[in-house]
Amino acid sequence: MSISPLTKVLFVVHRDEKLPFLKFIQELGKVQITELKQKEVRTVFPELNRENSGRLNDLVSLTSQIEFCIDFLSSHTPKKSILSALSPRDIKKVDDLASVAKTADVKDIIDRVMHLSREISETRNTITKLDSAQDTFLPWRSLDIPIERLRDTRNVHQMLFMIFKVSKEEVRKQLNAVEKDYVLTSVSQGPDYSYYHFVCHKDDQDVFNDVLSKLGAERETLPEFSGTYKAAYETNAREIETLKKSVSDVEAEARIIASQKARLEELYDYYTMEKEQEEVAERLETSVGATYMEGWIPKEVLDEVRNGIREQFHLVDMASFEHSEKERPPILLRNTKLVRPFEVITSLYGMPDPKEFDPTPFYMLFYAIFFGLCLTDAGYGVILSILLLFVMFRFRYSLGKNKIIHVLLIGSISTIILGAITGGWFGDLLPRLHDGSMLKRVGTSIMVFDPLKDTITFMLLCIGLGFIQVNLGMIVGLVKLLSHQEKREAFVKFAWIIFINSAGILIAEYMSPGFLPHAVVRGSVVAILAASLGIIFFSQPEKNIFARIIWGVYNLYGCTGYLGDILSYLRLLALGLSTGIIASVVNLVAGLVIGVPYIGVVLAVVVFIGGHTFNIAINCLGAFVHTTRLQYVEFFTKFYEGTGRPFKPFGVSPKYVYLREAIE
Repeated sequence: MSISPLTKVLFVVHRDEKLPFLKFIQELGKVQITELKQKEVRTVFPELNRENSGRLNDLVSLTSQIEFCIDFLSSHTPKKSILSALSPRDIKKVDDLASVAKTADVKDIIDRVMHLSREISETRNTITKLDSAQDTFLPWRSLDIPIERLRDTRNVHQMLFMIFKVSKEEVRKQLNAVEKDYVLTSVSQGPDYSYYHFVCHKDDQDVFNDVLSKLGAERETLPEFSGTYKAAYETNAREIETLKKSVSDVEAEARIIASQKARLEELYDYYTMEKEQEEVAERLETSVGATYMEGWIPKEVLDEVRNGIREQFHLVDMASFEHSEKERPPILLRNTKLVRPFEVITSLYGMPDPKEFDPTPFYMLFYAIFFGLCLTDAGYGVILSILLLFVMFRFRYSLGKNKIIHVLLIGSISTIILGAITGGWFGDLLPRLHDGSMLKRVGTSIMVFDPLKDTITFMLLCIGLGFIQVNLGMIVGLVKLLSHQEKREAFVKFAWIIFINSAGILIAEYMSPGFLPHAVVRGSVVAILAASLGIIFFSQPEKNIFARIIWGVYNLYGCTGYLGDILSYLRLLALGLSTGIIASVVNLVAGLVIGVPYIGVVLAVVVFIGGHTFNIAINCLGAFVHTTRLQYVEFFTKFYEGTGRPFKPFGVSPKYVYLREAIE
């Protein structure tokens, strides 16, 4: 069900047509290439081996260099205006990229960009070093003594030091205690450090150094520079300005070369396609005159591929055959246009096993309803729909093709419908409107119940939907077991279905006595007892009857798990109520601040827009996460394993350019 059947194929390609054939397969995008497993081919051609042309390494290096150049030029590309950013991009063909690759001297562009990048990087590193030196020179600028004269002589020891949060008086006090001659000059004073020039006789050096060390003095290393610190600082400052101008000139040249970025993007995608072809080519088995490759093709396009090969190649043959029972084919899901976006939710969990059902059609409607119940605000649904439609139209060849966007759009439409039914229009904005307004009359006429006032109804709705989906999961699981001829497991699954539904009827009768016919209630009691006996006696294949009964009674405790699964759907109630409550609080705060003199209206608009934007974002995320969780934990566990591997055809996947071959 909704899993497209795949056919195993074997291609035999003459050596001269190997790369053109791989290009054809890549642009076709409908064949998954796998390793050669046909024993007959290996028996006939024992000399099969894999070839390494050496071009793959060149292409890896080339694409890496081009991508580096694109990243470098992107940081020097003038920012586009909003209108130009929103304008549609050109759609190219692979042949267009090939023409660019033939005419563009990519090596010259790469060399020039690399040179500019190195020049900017080296110059900025030099500026950083000079800036660091400036920080060192700054506190010593008032010292008029040339740096070369601050070094020790035969009889004189001198040093520059800084000391952390020790007063000048304390420093002199400790030095005076030595009772030796010295000269201490305060050079500058910072918020934390004090800077000094110290001179003493060479013979007294050690004793003074001990005192300064105890005070925490840090000696300043003299730079290799002639002249005063002030002169060094000013010289560095001039050099920094010169280097910054040099960087500006190089960046100006980079901005000119940035006009080549679009061409580099085309070259990157073209050479990436070639690289991928070479990657596949190196995995293929080759004999003296031919190359052999296996693959998977959807049956519905088998004739299309065969006809395309006949039209374009004379030395290529294709044979199709059924795969062995032990071999598990990849999975390609085929659903209707409405259901197809939800395949992304399935793939996040895991593709179905070839012998499983595709769960996508079973949960699609539930997913949309649950998403809408989590938001329950028609106003939010309208905003989301407009935003998503804009993304789908403006970025229709990139982000707009993402199935998640389509899932969210369907969820936002569900939000509009369920929000209108529950009266949610930006929280409690509807009751705040004037009684005579048409919007209020229309909105009130559509509303069925208010979740904040009639919470029990909302709770029963969530539990009821959960009860239905859990039952559906068990029924699908039952059908799966029957199709696999697992009769005992199928009988136990059927017993659980009877047990759960009978328990549901009895709980409904307990909550609303007399609501159901007496015969239905009596029948449910009999059914739940019969189902319990079936679970007890058949849930375990033990031969010992006593062991079977003991394990059966233990398995009967599993009813609490089903109860927990159904109650888990109350998260829809919590999220739906929280969305409405937060929205109402935003409206309340906006109404309170509107009375502030002069700026009240502005504050109210900011609170209204900002608050509702935050509420939409956080609850949309919550709706997606928790709705997805309900499918994975409460629904899939009833029948689904998801151990299959996806069908991954060898195709065109450009990073920068919109290719017609990829779009189609």
